[in-house]
Amino acid sequence: MYAGVDWAGKGWFAVFLTDDGDCGGDYYPTLWNLWRERGDDIRRMLVDIPIGLCNEKKRTCDVAAKSYIGPRQQSSLFYTPVRKAVYARNIEAGKERHREADTDFSIQNQAWSLVPRIRETDAFVKDTAGSDRVLETHPEACFVALNDDEYLAHSKKTERGTEERLKLLDHASEVNVRRFYDDARSTFREPSYAPMIGDEDDIIDAFVAAVSAASTEDDLPTLPCDVEPDYDETLDREVEIKLPAVE
Repeated sequence: MYAGVDWAGKGWFAVFLTDDGDCGGDYYPTLWNLWRERGDDIRRMLVDIPIGLCNEKKRTCDVAAKSYIGPRQQSSLFYTPVRKAVYARNIEAGKERHREADTDFSIQNQAWSLVPRIRETDAFVKDTAGSDRVLETHPEACFVALNDDEYLAHSKKTERGTEERLKLLDHASEVNVRRFYDDARSTFREPSYAPMIGDEDDIIDAFVAAVSAASTEDDLPTLPCDVEPDYDETLDREVEIKLPAVE
């Protein structure tokens, strides 16, 4: 089984794909909850959250992904704060950690809003058996790969952008993507006064991560692709963003 996971406002939304074509989705409050329930069966899990941090510079994979996704989708990707900043008590302290490290970038508000999730993932990967099967991805980069390395025309927050992405997923998967998407919206987004997950595009992001994870049994393509990736000594792993294998 392969999995794709996206932070969905109140918890993690996960999509699971099996070898026989079955597809399912569910919500989990933490990665540990997901792993205790499903981890033994997962061959590879791609998560839309930074895994691996640098100490004093931008992550090379973030720089590569910014270029890869193109100018229209720039707001979907932020530069990940350095490790000491991720563990700062607030954003001002985090910015001070950046100044102390003499970095050439500061912390974006969007990046800081995900710091709790970055910490969670950092601890999960460091302390959980089998977490070498848990890898980082970025949905917009995956969609560019599925689109023959061509930039996408529309934001995922628009109706056109949703349709654009669903069509790419339909070509890349044997699952009835539209039916899965509609069922997931009904299950996890309704009623409107008490949704389990934040936005409808979280469903699509988790789905493309799962499709990418299942795209090959071999190693997946990565960003950066033309230079050596950074190395996180704390996690003892290379810092890379995984992409789907496209024939």
